[in-house]
Amino acid sequence: MKEKRKTHLQNLCENADDVIEMIEEAKSYDDIQKKYGVTRESIAFFIAQSDYSARAREAQKRSADKISEKAEQVLLSLEKGCDNAEIAKARELAHHYRWLAAKKNPHAYSEKLQTENNTTVKLEQDNFVLKNVKRKSTQNET
Repeated sequence: MKEKRKTHLQNLCENADDVIEMIEEAKSYDDIQKKYGVTRESIAFFIAQSDYSARAREAQKRSADKISEKAEQVLLSLEKGCDNAEIAKARELAHHYRWLAAKKNPHAYSEKLQTENNTTVKLEQDNFVLKNVKRKSTQNET
């Protein structure tokens, strides 16, 4: 199995520029699989840990922009007078594209908010407790 993965990874690395271009164009893993005869696991490994991983991850982030544009185009392509089924289908498809964009570039497209808490708390009570503990221990010794 490891040799198979190794040869798949070598195949992807030999065609790295084309693979990265396909990732940036928001092609699916299935398209890459068919073109190079590799597994999804090999593609994920190529993106995560190969010598080209930095370029591949940047390409994934840029592909999120293209996917987001697809979501907008789906909604804009609705014509006046279309029925509710077409509207619902377009909404679902646009929602899926936005979700996919958030997975490819969570920093730009995710709805998750990150907050930083740099607050420090100085507890005067700790000093008070320590002083009392020391005072009691010296009283017990006498």
